[in-house]
Amino acid sequence: MSAKRALQALRDGVLCAQQRYAERHPPTQGTPPVKAGGNGDSGPREARSKWNPTRQGGGMIHRVAIGADHGGFELKAKLVVLLQAKGLEVADLGTHSLEPCDYPTIGYKVASAVAQGQFDRGVLLCKSGIGIAIAANKVPGIRAGICSDIFDAQRSRAHNDANVLVLAAEKLSDARAKRILDTWLATPFESGGRHERRVKQIAAIERQLTRKIRSRKQVRAS
Repeated sequence: MSAKRALQALRDGVLCAQQRYAERHPPTQGTPPVKAGGNGDSGPREARSKWNPTRQGGGMIHRVAIGADHGGFELKAKLVVLLQAKGLEVADLGTHSLEPCDYPTIGYKVASAVAQGQFDRGVLLCKSGIGIAIAANKVPGIRAGICSDIFDAQRSRAHNDANVLVLAAEKLSDARAKRILDTWLATPFESGGRHERRVKQIAAIERQLTRKIRSRKQVRAS
C-alpha cells in the first residue's frame, strides 16, 4: 500500500470512529456535545452526593467499575471505600475473596463494561498490574495504563486519555495507591492538540485491525 493510500485509510478510520462515537453518545439538552475521539465517557449524568464530577471531554465521571484478582483483593476493598466517599457509583466486579482466580477474566469484565459505556472509568489491580493491563487492552476502545506514581497518573490521563487505571497491588502502599487514584480521576485529557490527534490515530489503527479480522473470518466462512 502506498503512503497516500495508507494515510487515507487512517483518515477514514478516524472518521468512522468519530461517527460511531457521536451516534452512541448524543448530546443532552443544554449540554455541550461530547467530542469524538474523547475518553469514552458515557456522557453527563445527574450528579450524586457531594462529589463534584470532573468534566472530561464533555462528559462527567459518575460511575466507576473496579476489579482485581486475589493479589489485589485487599487493596481493591480500600479503594472502593475511597470512591464511594467521593459520591461515585461503584461496581465491584470481583474477585470477592482471597481464593486464587484468573486475572484475564476480571480484566475483561471491567474493560468491557467501560467500553460499552456502562461505566465512565475503570480501575484494575493485580500483583504487578502487567497481566491484567494486557487483558484489558485487548478490548476495543480501552486505553488501560499502569500507574506507579503521580507522574504516571497525570500523564496517562492528560496525554493518553486512559479510561482504565491499572495498579500493582504488591508494589504500592495504601496511601500511594489512593493518591494515584485521586490524581487520575482529577486530571483532564488535554484535548484539541497533538495528544488528541495521537489518541485518534490509536483508535483508527484499532478499527482497521478489527475490520481486517472480520474480513478474514468472512473469507474463511464462505
